[in-house]
Formats: sequence, structure tokens, C-alpha cells
Amino acid sequence: MKSAVSKSKHVILRRKEIKSGFSLYLDINFGGQQWYEFLKIYISKRGNTPEDKFSLQLAERIKAKRIIHLQSAYLNEPDLVNQNINFIVYFEQLTIKKKRKAWNNTLSHLKKFSNKMPLLKNINPKWLDNFKNYLLERMAVNSVATYFECINAAFNQAVRDDLILFNPCMKIDRPKKKSVIKIYLTVDELKLLDTTECKNPETKRAFLFSCFTGLRNGDIRRLKYKNIENGNIVFRQGKTKAVEYIPLSNQAKKYLNNSQNPNELIFKLISDKRTSYHLRDWMQEAGINKHVTFHSARHTFATLALTYGVDLYTVSKLLGHADIKTTQVYAKIIDEKKKKAVEQLPEF
Repeated sequence: MKSAVSKSKHVILRRKEIKSGFSLYLDINFGGQQWYEFLKIYISKRGNTPEDKFSLQLAERIKAKRIIHLQSAYLNEPDLVNQNINFIVYFEQLTIKKKRKAWNNTLSHLKKFSNKMPLLKNINPKWLDNFKNYLLERMAVNSVATYFECINAAFNQAVRDDLILFNPCMKIDRPKKKSVIKIYLTVDELKLLDTTECKNPETKRAFLFSCFTGLRNGDIRRLKYKNIENGNIVFRQGKTKAVEYIPLSNQAKKYLNNSQNPNELIFKLISDKRTSYHLRDWMQEAGINKHVTFHSARHTFATLALTYGVDLYTVSKLLGHADIKTTQVYAKIIDEKKKKAVEQLPEF
């Protein structure tokens, strides 16, 4: 009879020191493979507060579940290890909860890639590499990296749901995003656009409003007059679902019309495709030779704010970034502008 999990098959609760204390994680060894599962559970450096004790108990319960899971797999007990779940069906369920464009796009490509409906337990590194190559043949590497972030998150959730033992994405080289040039507009270019006619006035009004608020295209389209309260925009971001409060500058207020209906949309925009056409023609009419998209307005807001002395943390909050690292790319743009400005100083 096979014994329980041996020393070569172990689950050890460990702690990693961080600034505020310790992060708890599991060191797992099974089938000749070793991996770590970070539990997102934290304790203080003292480790003896009531909250610490509760956190440790929670971590121990998760550890016990993983041991039972490993034992079930080791003893080949299919009733104890429920892996007969279709991966695409599982991913679709997560997509419904996430309500994110990237997840929807990833799901669409998963369905196109896989004629059969693969089981969670059958997804291996070779399958993932084939899917990666399928994507790379059809789109830029940054899009592939975004889609694989969704795939990786789905497998991490499957581990937490006790559906699989470990995330197979750990065994492949996942695509990494390349830094791309952020297209933004200068103050002089904004002044030029403000005085240049656009074939669709709503596109012009919405784009310039975004340049002075940093709102995404999707959020602009959903914005209603009831979202304007005491000179602030109060809304829930479509991407992060977080509630944001953005103060309106005097320039931003110029692009707002008056309405007595709080449920009326502030900007009545046409399709994204038609909006892109109008933006392109508007830029050409203004003599601006840049590949400007609606998202360029968001880049413009970030670079303007930093240029005029707003600190990085505040800009990050205004943009609704969950991680300040996302905002730091704009700081690099400003540093490059400063460098070029210094290089233009005269020599004596």
C-alpha cells in the first residue's frame, strides 16, 4: 500500500520577510516538481497578536487542504481530486465574473485555438506553448503577454479552488511586455486642437476632456451628468471597478455642456472605429504628425500633470492605477524631456 506524502512529497508553511512583517507561503514538492504558493496572508514581525494567530490558523488550514490534495493524487483517488473540469468552461465562468475586455478576448482565442474541450488536468506546458505560438502568429507580443496574464490568473484560481495541484504556467517562458512609446500631446498641440474644427464635435469635446481628466475611452462613454458632484467626477472605473473621485480643472469644465437630466450621457460618441477616423482627420487638419488614439489623451493628462509639478503618487491616484509602477513609465518620459532640455542649453 502506498504511504502518505513522504519527505520528497511535502507541504511546508514558510514565511518571507517583507517591510511590514512576513508573507506566508507554501513550499510544495510533488512528483519531482517543487513550487511555491503565496497565500496573500500576512503577519506582523512580532507574530503574536490576535490577528497574527488567526492568520496562522488560516494558513495551516490551507496547508492541510493541500496535503489532503497531494495524498489523493498520490493514491490515485479521482473522487478526492476533482480535475475532470473543462478548462474553457472554467475560464468562461471566471470571465463572466471578471467582466474585463482582456478576459473576453482571451476566451475568444481559447475557443478558436482548441477544437476539443480540454480538461484542466490535461493542460500541460506543451499545450500552453502551442497556444502561445498561436497567439504570436496573430498579434503583437504585448497583447499575447496580456492574454497570458489572464491564463495564469485562471490557473492560480484553479489551484486555490483545489482543482489542480499547481499552475502549469510556471513551467513555460511566458511572454513579457515590451515597453512601448507613449504618444502624448504638448500644451501647444492642445491649444492648436482646441481651435481646429473636427468633423465630429462630440469626438473633439470628449477627447479634450479626457486630456484634462485622464479618463479612459470606456469611462468617458459611460459618464453621465449625475457623475459630476461639486466640481468632481465621481464614477466607478470600468476596468478596475474602483470608485474614483477626480477634481475637474477649469479647462476640463469648458468641455461640459449643461443638462437638467442627471441620467443623460455627457458625451454622445459614435463607434470606436468611427471615432478613430475622426481623430485621425482632426490631427491631420491641425498639422499634428503623430499616431494619436483616444488613449493618447490619457497619456497626455499624465505627462502634463507631472510636467506641471504634480507628484507621482497623486498622478497614479488620478489615473486610477492599482500599482504606482504603472505610472512610473510617465516619469521616465518627463525625465527624458528634462534631459533633452538640458542638452539644448548653450555652451560657453
